Amino acid sequence: MSQNKVGSVEKTHVLVIANVNWADEMDISGFKVWEVETWNKFKTNWESHTDTVEFSIGSNEELYYRSGKEYLKRFTAKPITKVEADHLEALFGDNYYTDVTGVIQWPDDGEEDDDE
Repeated sequence: MSQNKVGSVEKTHVLVIANVNWADEMDISGFKVWEVETWNKFKTNWESHTDTVEFSIGSNEELYYRSGKEYLKRFTAKPITKVEADHLEALFGDNYYTDVTGVIQWPDDGEEDDDE
């Protein structure tokens, strides 16, 4: 059976889970639900990003990555169905994700807004 189907139901969305550890002092976790196409675009944008990546996560704390590929290693994407995505939206509201600044962001190219 295809990973993109549950029985005859297509998995059209992904549950993107972020797990980051900052300097062995705190764990930062978050999740977001995207359509598969948006997740693929997110990955493609970051895979081609070769510069150092730096995100502020507080008044003076920052996360550093050597490249977009290293940044992507912080994510796990689990394919889910539209029904499962709808359940998450029903449980968590319009902003049905927890997202700590610096955990799930698009590259600074202005292509995508984090409110999708």
